[in-house]
Amino acid sequence: MIFISLVVPYRIAFSEKDGKSWEALYIFIDSCFGLDILLTFNTSYTEEVTTNEIWDRKRIILNYLEGWFWLDIIAIIPFDKFFSNSQGNLNAVAKFARIGRLYKLIRMTRLAKLFKLLKSKNTILTQFSTRLKIDHGQERLIFLGFFMIFFFHMATCFFVIIAQLIEAGDHGSTLEVPKTWLAKQGLWNKDDATYVFHAGNTYIYALYFTVTTVATVGYGDIAATNSYERVFCIMLMLIGVMLFTFVSGALSSILSNYDNQ
Repeated sequence: MIFISLVVPYRIAFSEKDGKSWEALYIFIDSCFGLDILLTFNTSYTEEVTTNEIWDRKRIILNYLEGWFWLDIIAIIPFDKFFSNSQGNLNAVAKFARIGRLYKLIRMTRLAKLFKLLKSKNTILTQFSTRLKIDHGQERLIFLGFFMIFFFHMATCFFVIIAQLIEAGDHGSTLEVPKTWLAKQGLWNKDDATYVFHAGNTYIYALYFTVTTVATVGYGDIAATNSYERVFCIMLMLIGVMLFTFVSGALSSILSNYDNQ
């Protein structure tokens, strides 16, 4: 899940094609999730109401089919193979949504299982805290730190992805250069109508925009230039304000408890 949350969004944003080594790595990850599906069909579960552990195989299978199974099975379907084999019949759809690259976003559905893991008392984080004798306040700080890194990384990559989805002439633009924040920053190649940018530099640009937006600073030197980017920015601002408020409140509570101690 660490690989899915950190590597996949970055690869979608900054790479057109995956080499054989990356394809092999994706197959390995898919195989791990496929094995997880088989194991879940044969693993007992605990009822939330009665807290009884269920060992009956039929009830285990029905519980999985009524819950996480469909999300898990969608996450391992190789949509890239289907789209590449039927490319001629899907030109209109592919042009609209760039499915050839966006299929990897479906892999992100696996991250929904994080909520399931966080509800368990036997998570890696809980065992890690117990072994290192970390108190609840420090555990919350560590969790918030990782969550902030994850959120900023995801928002940064998606800000780049959205700009790349808009082709020249799309969304009311009659110029050679598409109306996107990447083009506004001079990262559009007029000769072959492609984005030409250094991945690290562009990532810093997008990360800078994400942090200033979430922190409610908003310098304005990098801004949305079309409706798609504006919708993304609206969502980022709403989620960012709630996240920023929650983190601030949590830090205040943690520091207050330490002061009392």
